[in-house]
Amino acid sequence: EAAQFLTPDSAEALLEAQQVALSDDFMRQVPATWLRTSWGAYSPDAVLESGALIEGPALIGPGCFVAQGAHIGAGTVLTRDVVVSTGSVIRHSVVLPQTFVGQQLELDGTVVNAQSVQHLKLGVRTVLPASEGLLLDLHRKEPVGTSWLARATAALACLVCLPWLALDTGLRRARGLPLR
Repeated sequence: EAAQFLTPDSAEALLEAQQVALSDDFMRQVPATWLRTSWGAYSPDAVLESGALIEGPALIGPGCFVAQGAHIGAGTVLTRDVVVSTGSVIRHSVVLPQTFVGQQLELDGTVVNAQSVQHLKLGVRTVLPASEGLLLDLHRKEPVGTSWLARATAALACLVCLPWLALDTGLRRARGLPLR
């Protein structure tokens, strides 16, 4: 409903808005396809490995992966396509889409967007270098496509194999065998 919409203008406001989504009233309204648990709810498209420790309230969105040994604490929202590695601890935080959380990383009271972490308690924003591999952006940067070199190599391989294919086809027809 219109009264439920919020427009957060800061990281603090975004975290507060997400905490509203973790209230009992809102948790009863999660989509019917989502799986409800004692700690909250998660999308059927999420993968939660056995051995992952999850405390509620928490919401885990579609495409998320929580590894064995990861700890998702109370007040956490994993939005979409988030990967949480073994040994990581996330509490009272919002992790935005397409984010990889590396091993042994502890996030408490944060808003995480790829390599950027807004620490709400400390009032600072940290951008971790990709070379450390602790937080990574999972968005594809370059366009997806086949290079011309790969296409030329495939065409050359087909031309090299063409005489053998023609010979095989002729022999199979002469013997009455089905074509490959």
